[in-house]
Amino acid sequence: MMRLRVLLLLLLMFSAPVFSQKTVAKTNVFVEKQPEVSADSLMRVQSTVLPAKTQRNFAQDFMRKYTSPEFDYSASKPRETLWDRWKRKIAEFFDRLFTKQVNDFNDRSETLLHFLAGILFLVLVYFLVKYVVSNDGSFIFSRKNRKTKIPAEDLIEDIHAINFPAEIAKFEQNADFRSAVRMRFLQLLKMMDERSLIQWQPEKTNLEYLAELKNSEFKKQFKSLARVYDYVWYGEFPVSEKDYQGYRTNFENAHRLI
Repeated sequence: MMRLRVLLLLLLMFSAPVFSQKTVAKTNVFVEKQPEVSADSLMRVQSTVLPAKTQRNFAQDFMRKYTSPEFDYSASKPRETLWDRWKRKIAEFFDRLFTKQVNDFNDRSETLLHFLAGILFLVLVYFLVKYVVSNDGSFIFSRKNRKTKIPAEDLIEDIHAINFPAEIAKFEQNADFRSAVRMRFLQLLKMMDERSLIQWQPEKTNLEYLAELKNSEFKKQFKSLARVYDYVWYGEFPVSEKDYQGYRTNFENAHRLI
């Protein structure tokens, strides 16, 4: 009986692997079959270089943002607290605000300077045009081509046809000392023309007559009398009898220098 039990135990031990192999053999294992690729074809595929559609380049200052303290990992830094972060945000806000204000101020200053320069240019052009019109372009054209406008009442056909002593006496008697000064000045021009000191012409100016004079002493005297004539006649200032007596003396002294 004991032998029978040992025999059955041995049969069970040897039959267990057999039943196990049969179970595994019945299990269907599906393995996807991959196409075989030769080594040569794989090398050809990997060696192909496809052209890039767009070429990308790094910005010139791309490293600038990485130099900030946030990207400094050389040493361990304390963690930023909420209070520190809040202070940093406020500082960044005011930095952007004042930077914008400075830029706006610079832009407004530049615009204001351009505006003032334009106003100054227009003012200069205005005074230049006014000067040209008032002087009939005398500083542009030469003296030979220049024509001087003289009021109609001052145009005299011929000073040599005027009886100056009679005209002067008439104006002095009527106390018209302005007209008397004018007659004495025209009489002086007549005497200068007769002495060939000048070449009298109705459209000439006193400055032109002054430029024709050679005698320095008489030239100085004539310049003073021409100023008196312009002041009295063209300035339309009243002349008292006392003033006229002084002017008459100066004219008579000039006559003796001719």
